[in-house]
Amino acid sequence: MTQEHRFVLHTTLVYLLFSSLAVVGNVAKPAGGEFTDALMMTGYLWPFPLFLALHHWIPDAGMTGFLLAISGGLILVALFAIYIPRRFPYILQSRWRANVSPLILWYVPLFAAQAIAIGIVWAMGYPVGE
Repeated sequence: MTQEHRFVLHTTLVYLLFSSLAVVGNVAKPAGGEFTDALMMTGYLWPFPLFLALHHWIPDAGMTGFLLAISGGLILVALFAIYIPRRFPYILQSRWRANVSPLILWYVPLFAAQAIAIGIVWAMGYPVGE
């Protein structure tokens, strides 16, 4: 496995671990109390702001919307992880950078997608999060 493939794999695995926080927090809620609530709310940092931006058109996203957002996020993160080493090859020159950067860079495309969606909705004059 090449360093580039390992980078893509690590980035998508970090995303999948983050995406599982909401599910783990919800399932373990009776046993964990406040800690599992914090896990669950942390896990909602990805799809929830996007749902708030799109709530005018999709009023009740439900489980299907959540699964679609998670799947779309996985595709977005994987494409970003493929792009980054090609655009910035120096990231893979150091083993330390190649191992630490997926822990930081995985959220960049998700944040950008949410910011763009919120910006477009605001520019159209619709409320966000109401």
